[in-house]
Amino acid sequence: MSLIPFFSTVILVATIASIILAIASYLAYKARERRNPNREFNEAERREAVFFHRYVPTQIQATGTDDEPMETPDI
Repeated sequence: MSLIPFFSTVILVATIASIILAIASYLAYKARERRNPNREFNEAERREAVFFHRYVPTQIQATGTDDEPMETPDI
């Protein structure tokens, strides 16, 4: 078997698979957006739907120093 037809087939299959995956991804995105595009949360749900918590450091220390950490000023 010659290498050129083999690699041509591989490239063709990879291209078709990429197009099919792109279409499936787009359809999944549209389905997700259609489900709850602009949902309003009530107060109880808003408190439960917290994924990130803001971290506010209370002490800072310069990198590479042996000095004691110092308190941060209130922001």
